[in-house]
Amino acid sequence: MANRINTIAETAPQLRKTTAATRWYLRQPNCPLKTVRMGSRIYVTQDSIDALLSGDLAEAS
Repeated sequence: MANRINTIAETAPQLRKTTAATRWYLRQPNCPLKTVRMGSRIYVTQDSIDALLSGDLAEAS
């Protein structure tokens, strides 16, 4: 199964953040989530979201 990528609007509710807060969080240098940039758009892999929510990744401070 291919790794699904989510837009910021799809990622924000999973992280319980607003869209603006998610965008800011993803721009932090210590953000543990794997992002994919295609042009000006930012996508987040579902595997990295699942790992963060399960506690496998340390959350950025």
